[in-house]
Order: sequence, then C-alpha cells, then structure tokens
Amino acid sequence: MAEKEFSTEFIEHKFTDEEKRDIAKEMAFKVSELAQLEDKKKAVASQIKSEIDKKQSEVNLHATHLNNGYMMKSVKCEVERDYKRNVIRYIRTDNGEIGREVPMTREDLQRQLPVN
Repeated sequence: MAEKEFSTEFIEHKFTDEEKRDIAKEMAFKVSELAQLEDKKKAVASQIKSEIDKKQSEVNLHATHLNNGYMMKSVKCEVERDYKRNVIRYIRTDNGEIGREVPMTREDLQRQLPVN
C-alpha cells in the first residue's frame, strides 16, 4: 500500500455558525478595548496639553518680564506725605527706594487733627 502524502495549502475555510458567534464575541470585546484605549489616549493627551499650556504660559510671563525689565508685585511700603510738594510717596520697606509717588488729592490735602 502506498504511503499517504500530506501538504499544507492555503485554502478557503467557511465559518460555521458557532465560529461566527465566537468571532463576533471576540470582535465586540476588541471594539470595547479599542474604545477604552482611545478614551485613555484622549485623557493623556488632554493632561499633556494642559501641562504644555501651563509651561507656555510660564515662558510667556518670563519673556514679558525680561522684555519689560520689571514686574508688578505687592510690596510693603511706608507712606510719606510731602505737603510742600503736595505728593504722597510710597517708600519700599525692603530696599528703601521710592516705589511710587502720586499727587495729593483734595482729600489728601486736608490734614487730620491730632487725636489725644
């Protein structure tokens, strides 16, 4: 008797109803996994975009400070009224410099009587 010969061939295989159900279940599961990954990707991208925007804002602020040569900040100042020149000086307590000087208003020019 002749020995049987075998070979592996790439040929069409028609799915049974059970195989189709299994494929459909697997596909539904993969679609769900894909949607979760897409949502995760969006969340991560949103987080990274937020971090990038924050850093860009910080860079812009530093560039503005550098270009202007100054920044505005709250500094404790001693108030000095100069009635001869009709100005109010705000003298910085951190370095003794005049922070700003403004003309006195009519109200400012009204001297208060000392309280005993």
